[in-house]
Amino acid sequence: MRYVLSLALAFFFAGCFHQDPDLITLPSYNPKAMKIHKSLSLQKVFIKSVQDLRGNSIVVGSYELDGGLCPVLTTNDIATWYYDALKLAIASEGMVNVDKAGFDVKNVHVKLLTLNLKYDKNKNLTTKVYVNARYKYNHKEQSENIRLSTKEHFESLPSRSEVEFAIYNVLAQSVDKISLKLANIK
Repeated sequence: MRYVLSLALAFFFAGCFHQDPDLITLPSYNPKAMKIHKSLSLQKVFIKSVQDLRGNSIVVGSYELDGGLCPVLTTNDIATWYYDALKLAIASEGMVNVDKAGFDVKNVHVKLLTLNLKYDKNKNLTTKVYVNARYKYNHKEQSENIRLSTKEHFESLPSRSEVEFAIYNVLAQSVDKISLKLANIK
């Protein structure tokens, strides 16, 4: 069903009738290094939810080719990927993931608002992510907007692995920012 929907979406993009949509799969999140802080080892974190609020959860970008836009689609459920990545990042900070909220438990609620990759006619590959994270700890609440982008020039159409890395890179950076913020909430 997902594949049929993906193909149907491709026909809505002008200029792509001759080319199948590019289908990518993100690699699993890999924390840069174990950063376990002994002072954080007893801190608990509850990931309340990760919501993907983008209009279409399988479209992650487009290529501008022959005057039209060709979609870049993903096989990943981005919200699930993000949730799993956040769990790994929290553990790498030395904190403990718990499955319910409670006193002395750091809560986080994440909304993925934008994830976009675009290869334009100037041969630039631009990737953007916009995430809102809400934190709650001991009756104190805070919110943080995370906006990240990258831009890279390619002489020819980027390979599938280069596209996967570009998307992975901005998502992983935003996960790292959230886990670091959780580690520093007092």
